[in-house]
Amino acid sequence: MSMLFVAVGLTPPQIEKLRERPELVSDVVYIANDEDLEAWYAEEVGALTDEQRERAAMGEKERLSSENYQRWAAELAQAHQRLAELGPLEHPLGLNKMWHILHYAIAGDRGLTGGPGDVIFSGDEIGEDMTYGPARLIDPAETAYYSRHLEGLDLSELEAGLNFDVMREAEVYSVPRGPRSAEYDAWLRKNFARSFLRLQDYLSAMSGKGNGLLMWVS
Repeated sequence: MSMLFVAVGLTPPQIEKLRERPELVSDVVYIANDEDLEAWYAEEVGALTDEQRERAAMGEKERLSSENYQRWAAELAQAHQRLAELGPLEHPLGLNKMWHILHYAIAGDRGLTGGPGDVIFSGDEIGEDMTYGPARLIDPAETAYYSRHLEGLDLSELEAGLNFDVMREAEVYSVPRGPRSAEYDAWLRKNFARSFLRLQDYLSAMSGKGNGLLMWVS
């Protein structure tokens, strides 16, 4: 099963409401996961050839007409209704499977170390278990703190310090356990850089709005 990281910015009133009613967290996760999946799918389709895109459209048409999709769509609509009092949510940030490599590179450890680089593992647990533990909530002040920390990091230095052999020994998620090719290492580095910049930009944007974050792995 995949372990995918997603975060969504929350306004102070939204944070207060979730603290009052933590049962709504699962609805936020449900909606944000769906939006992140749709964004990923659109990006993947955009990179296809015309022929591949046509086949993907046919598959999508079948999916939209399936009973499973209809049931999922109904559940999604109910989640939106329950969250109406929160108002519009920010677009989520999805880091896919790169989150653990990011944490290891930023914090220098595979687990929680309690330092300023712990943004991905930080926050107060809230709501029910999301397969890999509850979601975690960080307030606007913490979001600004982590944003400043990421702004002070040099991406080229982080990239130069990436050692996938060491990460494999440390059992960092998404680093293959078996032999790797130079091409795959290059792909990991490219996606690490892209994911770091996306995380940096998202925290900067949320901090600029005075928002906090809800984060989870599912």
